[in-house]
Amino acid sequence: MSRDIKKPEIKLLIPEILIPLLDELDINPPEIVGYKRSRMEYLISTILTHKQDKHAGAYSVLNMKYLINVVPRANYYMKYLHDAGIVEWKNYSVGRNSRLYRLKKQYDGHTEEIVLKDEKLLGRIRKSREKMTTYNSTSYPELRKYVESVTMDFQAARHTIEEKYQYNLIASNSNAEPRRTYSYGEVIKIEARQMSFKVSPTNGRLNTNFTRLPNELVCTLTIDGNHLVELDMANSQPLLAAGIFDPHPGVEQIMRSVIGNQLTTNIIGLQLSRSKDGIMYTDLVTSAEFYDYMMAKFTEKGIPFIDRDDFKDKLFTVFYGRNGSIHYSDGVKIFREEFPNVFRVFWAIKHGYHNQLPILLQIIESHTFLDCVCPQILRAYPNIPFITKHDSLLPVETLVNPVKEDFERLVSDAIEQVIGLKPVLRWKSSGQSSTILPVFEEKISHT
Repeated sequence: MSRDIKKPEIKLLIPEILIPLLDELDINPPEIVGYKRSRMEYLISTILTHKQDKHAGAYSVLNMKYLINVVPRANYYMKYLHDAGIVEWKNYSVGRNSRLYRLKKQYDGHTEEIVLKDEKLLGRIRKSREKMTTYNSTSYPELRKYVESVTMDFQAARHTIEEKYQYNLIASNSNAEPRRTYSYGEVIKIEARQMSFKVSPTNGRLNTNFTRLPNELVCTLTIDGNHLVELDMANSQPLLAAGIFDPHPGVEQIMRSVIGNQLTTNIIGLQLSRSKDGIMYTDLVTSAEFYDYMMAKFTEKGIPFIDRDDFKDKLFTVFYGRNGSIHYSDGVKIFREEFPNVFRVFWAIKHGYHNQLPILLQIIESHTFLDCVCPQILRAYPNIPFITKHDSLLPVETLVNPVKEDFERLVSDAIEQVIGLKPVLRWKSSGQSSTILPVFEEKISHT
């Protein structure tokens, strides 16, 4: 006789400031046929836990057709929240049944976890999730198997979230609250086994629950109770960018497909790898000193930043921002001063389409890791489960430790075969929640 498998709880995130309003609606419900508090809470939580990123003001992309399948008359609930000045939205794309939603700033604050106990709603959620799972990518089946086997130390994860939150408060980081909410949203989705495994048609990246996970939570991931350890490619996006200066055949082919034959030919003709600033840039990224060099330049010029993450957000405007950012971004101005010819190439690639450079780099990254590095690992180490986090790898620590040097060498050689440059790879600490607060006491230049 088979026993019923206990389904994981589904938890919701509700802003504390909205709880009195929800209590009031219990007494004086809105004019929505069949109104239930649990349905309103689910929709509010869905907005909070599906943000596109962890920064203040981020929107969530939600499909009303899906929401109505889960919450009858979801559109009326959303209209109520909108008319009450709690939620704002804008259209995501013409011709699609999706919108960008977010709570207004005054309501997007400290959150509380609650357990969803509405059995009918739970049934609809699980049924819809089962249907959505069928839309997950069938690519990379071995990686999918590993992804589905990953869980996390949820107690350690929650402790780490609060630790990071306190650190950000001390540092007066305006993203303290949004990051906390985002992190909790990712944790409760993993806890409820709401797993995602999709390959982006735009950049070829494999997106999973774990690629969205804030870095400080990676150390809480486990497979069969064994912690994962992260092997990270240092200065990864700047390093991949150096790969287009004198591209190897695979990278050149990607360049021609993304930015066109003429621009690719022009970039190759510049012989950037032989220019003074091109050589300096390449030396910095291949020695993993690029970020440290630019942090020193930021400090020298008096450009403030809270920590390494905040610095990288400012610096990455060079790669991901519009060309017009040269008029207002001090970080972009410094980069142009230090690397004028490199800046010129980046500007040319982004001319007309500002997202063309990040897409190019992400396609190179996904080709390198998913099509070249991962197959070699699967062949050489079939008994070491691992997952990817875009430009890093997370194998099971206890299994990779005996072959750590060989594993790292294989990854390094595979990357070099694709981009023509040898990366610096670093193993990050694992197993225990990192001590975040004491880091604040260190000098910013060493974070």
